[in-house]
Amino acid sequence: MTISEMHTLFRTLGQQKGMQHNRAILPEEIDDYLNAAIIDFCRETLAANGSTQYADKRSLRDNAIVPYNALRTLYTEIPKVVQQRPVNGCYIMSMERGGKEILAFIGADINYESDGNRYPCRIIEPAKLAYILNDYCNKPTKFEPCCLIDSDTTIKAEFHIYTDGNKPYQIFVHAINNPKVVKLDDNVDCDLPVYVHKEIVERAVRKFFESVGATTHQVKQ
Repeated sequence: MTISEMHTLFRTLGQQKGMQHNRAILPEEIDDYLNAAIIDFCRETLAANGSTQYADKRSLRDNAIVPYNALRTLYTEIPKVVQQRPVNGCYIMSMERGGKEILAFIGADINYESDGNRYPCRIIEPAKLAYILNDYCNKPTKFEPCCLIDSDTTIKAEFHIYTDGNKPYQIFVHAINNPKVVKLDDNVDCDLPVYVHKEIVERAVRKFFESVGATTHQVKQ
């Protein structure tokens, strides 16, 4: 569905719910409602697919957001060679890309040679680092590493990788990109899978009615 078609559907659904009785809405305003709905949809999808599971007695892992779902078009894998020496028992990999382009980091793998096996790297919270490092069952090892993410509000993110002193060669960061900001004037279409576009528009229409206090005008099915 193109951005023009999304605008047409927005007006069609809005008129069915009584939008014409409230006030006129400009194309730029429809863009704003669509973009707000897109971000809300992405966040809810991430939250629904990222619940913690107890995989075994030795580790806690988060379910990775697989690329073959509602956010598959936003999925990216970023390979980075780890070049730094260890600092305070960990290897630090810096990414200048991360603050503005990435919506969420969802996982990481590491290897110890250019064509070697990958090992999933647990992402842990900074507040739990001391507990993890001193826990006999959960502390990182060469084949069960862990990392934490230190990020700021610009575009910098650092991965602190703990491997029990074994130097990783490369880290593969799995991430969900920020969705495009749709705009009718510039013909910028939504880059989510087509099958969710109607839901995005329906969410945008609901946001419009909530913002003008007109939810009571909704037509009963």
